[in-house]
Amino acid sequence: MGGLSFWHVLVIAVVVVVVFWHRHIPGALGALGTAIGKRRHKAPRRAADNTIEGTFTRRDD
Repeated sequence: MGGLSFWHVLVIAVVVVVVFWHRHIPGALGALGTAIGKRRHKAPRRAADNTIEGTFTRRDD
């Protein structure tokens, strides 16, 4: 008892960030959201049968 645990340090770090860098938080979260959005749009879309969707040529025989 009496020592700082991981959770104490984490709470202190969050408080410091909120107090001193509160103006930068929206910009950082916006950049993070943009990066995640770009990454999601880059990933190939997969169909239910685990094949990559794409174009195909229809053959009327």
